[in-house]
Amino acid sequence: KVALARRFALVPLGPPLLAYRSNCKAMLTSTEDAVQLVVDRPYKSGEPICV
Repeated sequence: KVALARRFALVPLGPPLLAYRSNCKAMLTSTEDAVQLVVDRPYKSGEPICV
């Protein structure tokens, strides 16, 4: 059985989620006990991740 966190670990973030684009700047990744947001560089508060 696959853990729920690992099942959705490679979902690209962006509106809408179903429209995958290779230039997405963030991905979800799973660790032992959590799902983490991984981005390509430091972002300021309020700055959009997807362009």
